[in-house]
Amino acid sequence: MNRLSKLSLLWLLPAALLAGCGSAQRVTVSNPLPFDRDGEMAQVPVKKLKSSLRDAGFVVTDPAGNEVPYQLTSDSLLIFPTSVAAKASAVYTIKPGTPAPVKPRVYGRFFPEHKDNMNWENDKAAYTAYGPALQARGERGFGYDVWTKNVDTLVLELRYKLATQKKSMHKDHGNGMDAYIVANTLGGGTAALLDDKGEIIFPWCWKEYEILDNGPLRFSVRLTYNPLKAEEDANVVETRVITLDQGSNFNRTQLRYDGLSRPRRLAPGIVVHKQNPREFGFNAKEGWMAYVDSTDNPRNGNGVIYLGAVAPADTIIYKPVSEPARDADAHLLAISEYKPGDTYTYLWGSAWSKNPTAPANTDEWKEAMRRAAMCFRNPLEISVK
Repeated sequence: MNRLSKLSLLWLLPAALLAGCGSAQRVTVSNPLPFDRDGEMAQVPVKKLKSSLRDAGFVVTDPAGNEVPYQLTSDSLLIFPTSVAAKASAVYTIKPGTPAPVKPRVYGRFFPEHKDNMNWENDKAAYTAYGPALQARGERGFGYDVWTKNVDTLVLELRYKLATQKKSMHKDHGNGMDAYIVANTLGGGTAALLDDKGEIIFPWCWKEYEILDNGPLRFSVRLTYNPLKAEEDANVVETRVITLDQGSNFNRTQLRYDGLSRPRRLAPGIVVHKQNPREFGFNAKEGWMAYVDSTDNPRNGNGVIYLGAVAPADTIIYKPVSEPARDADAHLLAISEYKPGDTYTYLWGSAWSKNPTAPANTDEWKEAMRRAAMCFRNPLEISVK
């Protein structure tokens, strides 16, 4: 190589490096609240990414330069977990590269081999929405079921495998169990319309499903429900999109009702059981409610299940059950008005006292609910450059 060629190469090398730097983007994640937020997902519209990144592949790094996992979702979002101090910002970088493999922390599927359940989980808990087989048998299972976990690994397939070996899922075989009673109630956070007398119009089981995202960081599913009757409206169809992220105690749920002729009251609900009839709290102004459930067998050392919902509400009430529902005493209902065509969004979820990340007591859970409500009203602020 002659001297001129060497000089040309030296000139070209910085230009190439500058071109590489120019293809990177910075994402500033800001936290407007007076407490730290750790593990929440930043959400960046994919359309805001440079085409060079979208086409060639990229990695995401945190402020210290460490690679963080990410997922591209079905609704065209780039999501990744963040850590942002109180009233502060953190800058993440998106740059060309090949991302490291990501271990899935969420999972879900349709289980036709077990009553047509739709089950899903993350590293905190697992949940169930009952499907067509249950309705075909006439069983009145309306609400969400909650399965406890004390490990951060995925357990659904293992639990169903144990069930085929005649090992009860209602006993803890080392990773948690199904110790929650739903029966004919709203269970751990299902929402329902109310009739003009204030009675719950219980939704039945879902009719159709579509899994939209299945990891590694976010699971989401669309459930379409069988038509129900709401007084003069005889063919009301509910659609739910349920989303659960890694590290979150809460499912984000978006509801839509088609077939309503007028506004109606809507209420996410949590059932209060006779085993622990008084250990609950709520704040309608802040938009949260919480309950401590003693499980289906308190004497068995099952611990307690912390349940909660964050919901826009005009009022929150304690409503005694109007018909026998096994050991149910009442529902906590966060009531607001739903207008035809609107999408109603709220959070519901749980923690288990035997999980290392669980709150230590009822007061801590109420504080967790208060903070979750603040985060719901004040999402992380995202700026892309």
